[in-house]
Amino acid sequence: MPQSKSRCQVARNLLENGAHLLDVRSEEEFKLGALYGAINIPLKVLSETHHRLSKDSDILIYCAAGLKSKIAHYLLKELGFSKVHDMGSYNTIQCC
Repeated sequence: MPQSKSRCQVARNLLENGAHLLDVRSEEEFKLGALYGAINIPLKVLSETHHRLSKDSDILIYCAAGLKSKIAHYLLKELGFSKVHDMGSYNTIQCC
């Protein structure tokens, strides 16, 4: 992400332009609260279900604390996704 813009500004701009918001927390965590418009694909099944995502779209990834989003970011890059953005924790991005 560009250094000159804040993480929130980048996220807002990408979402306004059709980016997908990916929550990689468990289904239980997702049900307790998620960001509006987010899709839930838990990290443990992401490698088998990544086909639900478009490789042509920007994807903003978040999780509970930031570790799963980092892993998901790396995994999607390895699977050929080039427009993935690790947004870190739910608490950080929900403030945007």
